[in-house]
Amino acid sequence: ERATSPACDGACAAGYYCEAASTAATAAPCGGADRFCPVGAALPTRVAPGFYTTTERFAAIRVAQRLCPVGHYCPPKPPPHETEPAGETAVCPRGRYGDAEGLVDAECSGPCASGYTCQAGATTPREAPCGGPDRVCPTGSWESIPVPDGFYSIRAGVDGRALERADRANATRNAMLPCEPGHWCKGGLKYQCAAGRYGWRYGASDPEADCAPCSAGYVCSSYPGPPQTRADPAPCGDALHYCPAGSAAPKRVAAGYYTVGGEAWRNDTRTGMR
Repeated sequence: ERATSPACDGACAAGYYCEAASTAATAAPCGGADRFCPVGAALPTRVAPGFYTTTERFAAIRVAQRLCPVGHYCPPKPPPHETEPAGETAVCPRGRYGDAEGLVDAECSGPCASGYTCQAGATTPREAPCGGPDRVCPTGSWESIPVPDGFYSIRAGVDGRALERADRANATRNAMLPCEPGHWCKGGLKYQCAAGRYGWRYGASDPEADCAPCSAGYVCSSYPGPPQTRADPAPCGDALHYCPAGSAAPKRVAAGYYTVGGEAWRNDTRTGMR
């Protein structure tokens, strides 16, 4: 039949376009994901950057565009058409996050914050704490890095001290350092060598093997004092005191005894009594 109205028999169906003189509401499928056709479209509309197209049935029948959701980005086409949006969504990659709509590339909103991990599709830079002190997470982490024996974890950065004080569980460490002399490190924590012992090397991890007894005639204090890095940090005292190897404090000679040992030319490094 002949149409008698400018509207003809009706509008072109959503997902299709109808050029002049079309004879069906589904004259031509809209096309790929980079375009969409609402009801009554004469030609496909290109999708805008930061948007993706939706479909009701088939990939070529796109009916509308939607703003790219958080945790996702809407990438461009591959080269040589990289300046054109593809009209599809992709999940923000692990180690990054997307806290805004309409993102257009895999950088999303930025890297995961140090001390935290972000899985694919994260919407916050602090999705999950790194773990305990035995693990560290630098900026952009999606999984934690175990701290080996002989190292300890820290909260580095401009605000590292403040954040560390707030992190009672030590769950957001972001860097590690080798254990300094006078200490031993295990499980990401640092300990001073015990009183009566000293440590001379970096990377120690055993409180017995790596923290040797101090020399006889000398004393080695420990926490809350400074760590000891020498076998002879402080002489034992005077002739009324003696210090066997591994002494944390001088021992006073017993009544009826005298002190012996030590260096012949001095009386403050006695090692025993008789």
